Amino acid sequence: MGINISTEEVAVFEGFGAKQVQDQDATLLSAGIKPEDQDVNIRSFLNINGATAALIRIIATLVHAKTKEQTEALCKAEYMSSLFKDKNEIKHLQEQIVTMTNQYIETEKLAKHKIDELSNKLQEAITDRNTLKNAYGEKKAEILLRETGYYESKAHYLDPDESDYASSIKMTAMMKVWRNR
Repeated sequence: MGINISTEEVAVFEGFGAKQVQDQDATLLSAGIKPEDQDVNIRSFLNINGATAALIRIIATLVHAKTKEQTEALCKAEYMSSLFKDKNEIKHLQEQIVTMTNQYIETEKLAKHKIDELSNKLQEAITDRNTLKNAYGEKKAEILLRETGYYESKAHYLDPDESDYASSIKMTAMMKVWRNR
């Protein structure tokens, strides 16, 4: 990363080194450059006149300003690149969230549908059981329910490992047999 200073930027200093010290001082003052404490340090260290020390300071300041400007431009470009990358990453994450949300909503709908379906079957089984109780009385209905393998307690199932769903299917089959009598 080089620093380029054009001759137009320092045109006021053209031929500066060939001028007499009084003319160099006049050039610096006409450019609005006033002597500073740093000029004394530079002059002593390099063993040069004060006007040349001021010129070195001014050029060093110009190089510093250019370097700072280029560094800030580079940092801004890197920052913008990072923002663009982050924006794309955020967009990708948003798309994933939307996809996952849609999958969740679909799964929830399927689960609600299955719950409704099972609730309806349970309600049918309860209705059928109550119908049997009303038709045959409590005791006979209980005996019939035990014979068909349907009962509210697992202890009364013919197969203890049988699910409630399988038991409700048996109950539905038993009710169909009973209705066809």
